[in-house]
Amino acid sequence: MKIIKTTTGEAEFVMEEHFSSEEKAQEGTDAVSQEVKDLEIKIINTKWKKVDE
Repeated sequence: MKIIKTTTGEAEFVMEEHFSSEEKAQEGTDAVSQEVKDLEIKIINTKWKKVDE
């Protein structure tokens, strides 16, 4: 028997990206670096299910 846990939720984040030029920044391509500055996770629902193998 297996136990399957399914969790659903929402995530909010602030991501900071650094670009080598204004053109790439406007296009949103080829970021030199990316960093998540703030992350908030909200669990909405958790379900458990038993499954026979």
